[in-house]
Amino acid sequence: MAPDALTADVLADLAAATPDPEGGPGQWVYRKSAVVPVPDMAGRPAITERWATADGTVGAAYVDGQLEIGPWSWPVPPGRDAADPLLRRFAHPAGGTAGWRSPLELPAIGYGELSGLPADPVALARLLADTPVPRDDESWNAGHAFEIAAELLESYLVPASVTASLYRAIGQLPGVVVSPMAADAAGRHGPAFLLAGRPGGNQRISVSAADGRFTGYQFLGDGIDLTEVAAWGVAILELAPVTGPGEYP
Repeated sequence: MAPDALTADVLADLAAATPDPEGGPGQWVYRKSAVVPVPDMAGRPAITERWATADGTVGAAYVDGQLEIGPWSWPVPPGRDAADPLLRRFAHPAGGTAGWRSPLELPAIGYGELSGLPADPVALARLLADTPVPRDDESWNAGHAFEIAAELLESYLVPASVTASLYRAIGQLPGVVVSPMAADAAGRHGPAFLLAGRPGGNQRISVSAADGRFTGYQFLGDGIDLTEVAAWGVAILELAPVTGPGEYP
């Protein structure tokens, strides 16, 4: 496919043809990710292994060899010194042997609401921009809608049809272009939605060229890569349903 033929609709059609994920909201999912929490780690991301239910309400991780399960996330590896500035973006100390963890923060749109999202891309783009409340300054709407879409794709095990709808809605946002070969947080190159030149900072959503699945998100500040001040990102290296927390595909 020629690079100029790559559009939001093409990526949406690719995503829609992918089989739906297994299980319901309580299905456990294994994620292996490359995380760049601060620009200093661009090019050398932390590799994390985490588990969560499909609806994102419960998480799990191995901390000091012990499996912890609860309403927590562990977005960077445990065991770093409490003074390490690389942790300050994402985590806080829980004390004892619990390692570093932070409360799970789910998107303003719940997992149970995904199936009821508007099929019309314009209507869905407006809903994303207005969630949780409409902004007085509409110049911020595109960036907010883009961020909410990324949160849904990252937090939940999203049905293929909903992923496709989100891609079509993203394509409606002013300032969005589809890049055929953009680098993700792991240094892989592939299709991506880029929102640039809008209030709030530049953002990128990475997509698998093979099946249209969501593969990562980057906040780029005022720049075009993760070396920019305040930039951060995550790339999904592996994602699969599993039989329970701590289990591997």
